[in-house]
Amino acid sequence: MSRVTIDITISLDGFVAGPNQSVENPIGENGDRLHRWMFEAAAKNASELEAITSSGSDIKEAR
Repeated sequence: MSRVTIDITISLDGFVAGPNQSVENPIGENGDRLHRWMFEAAAKNASELEAITSSGSDIKEAR
């Protein structure tokens, strides 16, 4: 049986990406601001970064 684990960053007001998402810009304009918290404090968030980088796959969906 397969095991699936998902991590997602969501703002308090329910956004997971910036405005104007596209295939070329999947996280939208300034979408990186939602994820900055994890990378600016890399030592503090080491366990989260390890979980993401050791997953074995990175699947993204474009609609």
